[in-house]
Amino acid sequence: MINKTMKILTTGGDRLGWRLAEWTALTGTSRPTVWRQIKRGDLNIVRIGGIPIVPRSEAVRLGLLATIIT
Repeated sequence: MINKTMKILTTGGDRLGWRLAEWTALTGTSRPTVWRQIKRGDLNIVRIGGIPIVPRSEAVRLGLLATIIT
């Protein structure tokens, strides 16, 4: 888990969210697993122009980032 957390901490920057392909690469989870998490309500997404985005607030909630941009 430390390696995954470090990836997000070092690539988080000032991003407001990640596309699902980026999220799966950063967290090391498969696309079907991410969709199961979304369906169960374990991972929240927003849709921008129909594209599912994992918002920065989810990375913070999951403990992958320390703070939210103000």
